[in-house]
Amino acid sequence: MDFLYAITEDLANRNTVIAGLPDGISSGIAVAIAEEVKRKGLGQWSAVRSVETGQRTPAQSVTQRSQSGNAKGLVLWVDATGEDTVAKAWGEYVLRFAGSPELPRICIAMPTACANSCREDRGLRRRFWKDFVTSTDSRVLAERHVRRLEHSDAHATLKCTLIAELAGPDLALATKLTETPLERILDPENYPLESIWAVQLSILFPLIERERRRLLEIYRDFWHLPHVRENGREIRHLEKLEIGDMDTQAQQSEVFRNERERLGWLRRVRNSLAHIKIVPWSTLTSPVARQIVDFT
Repeated sequence: MDFLYAITEDLANRNTVIAGLPDGISSGIAVAIAEEVKRKGLGQWSAVRSVETGQRTPAQSVTQRSQSGNAKGLVLWVDATGEDTVAKAWGEYVLRFAGSPELPRICIAMPTACANSCREDRGLRRRFWKDFVTSTDSRVLAERHVRRLEHSDAHATLKCTLIAELAGPDLALATKLTETPLERILDPENYPLESIWAVQLSILFPLIERERRRLLEIYRDFWHLPHVRENGREIRHLEKLEIGDMDTQAQQSEVFRNERERLGWLRRVRNSLAHIKIVPWSTLTSPVARQIVDFT
């Protein structure tokens, strides 16, 4: 069970949630949960920021928001990560009133140590990121942020997949990577080559296969068979022609003149991936690449 899923399910079931978090990720978690609350129609989202938690008691914060609307329709996010005394005060408050039908749905973010000291009770659940977080949560955080920006679908998919692969269950790193340019993430001097290559392989190989099948069909009557490779192997069936075979024929026939750049790009990308090499940013964003798929 993933961390974000567990929290939103608890809120949907009208449980108050104490979320034990490491430093620096509460804002990212808040955005992700807010989106899920909105998507599931759980109620009106309202946030109690860390500044407010130091100025008002929990009862005052809840009362103020309940007066502006129906308390049962509120989903309250409380950032109590700043001070242990604030976290303790909120923990005691919800433990006292958990399960009350008049209490809004509440999720309180607090340091893990403070969350550990709060016991579960009727209507009160504890969720610790170390127990529930997976790379799926990192992917969710990345999706919420990256797809808000004006990037192509291909850019967003590649970046979000990379973030999930590189960050794994480390939500702090996932949050940092959402702010990192894709070009920098793809640099093996900054991040592990094997991880970048694995993600590129998962995204680019299906793209290459799609283009191979499309070109085979468009020029079905023009491919030369049998095709003899440099090593002497004969390819007798159309479906067995690979990108390299097609590129070789394209360089030798005017029929494929308009496809030469495309096939050359596909061949270079395929060969790089086949030899566990990263496809560089300049190749992904070249003019011919944008004709096939836009990673910019």
